[in-house]
Amino acid sequence: MKAPNYGADELDLIAKHYPDIAFLIAHLPHRTAVGIRSKAQEMGLGRRSDLWAIWEDRALREHYPDRPKTQRALPQRSWTAIRSRAQLLGITKRRRVWSTERNEVLARLAGNVSDRAAAAMIGGTRVAISTQRRRLGLKGQSVNLPKPVILPVIKDIREAAKAKNVVLTRITNALGCQKLKPSLTEGTVSVRSVVKVVRALGGELYVEWND
Repeated sequence: MKAPNYGADELDLIAKHYPDIAFLIAHLPHRTAVGIRSKAQEMGLGRRSDLWAIWEDRALREHYPDRPKTQRALPQRSWTAIRSRAQLLGITKRRRVWSTERNEVLARLAGNVSDRAAAAMIGGTRVAISTQRRRLGLKGQSVNLPKPVILPVIKDIREAAKAKNVVLTRITNALGCQKLKPSLTEGTVSVRSVVKVVRALGGELYVEWND
């Protein structure tokens, strides 16, 4: 049976995305790879040139090294090609500078909270925190805080939610956090959940040490 003629929308899609056959098949499920290639040749479309357009370089400079954003901006380029182009243009990964103050804060947090919790408190990613902590020779800590530390925090959060006339479980469900129960007999609560809920209630979470 002969396939139906290509519509204007189909031709436009091929013109924009050929030779990305995987993308075209996904968006034209009733067409075959052979059929798409044949139609592309009829339209005078060959393999995409390795030359990068000005707008592609501009998008690369704007989003690299954020992989998800870069690939969304340049869907026609493979990640290998993107990395090679970035290296050629001298686009390096942006690294957060570790000041003496940030190192001191990390030294206080390390061993008391997890790397993920430290990242939420002082900024950066969990990997960056973990790398810097090891560079400074600091001991790590598990994700959860011990009960004597987390109990007062939960009490404060529940009181803040009550004062704002907000149902706490709705906040935790919306944020995808673990429920902040009044009792910790069923397990501790992650610091990441605490940080998210505190911020959602308009507060700030900080650590204070007594001399």
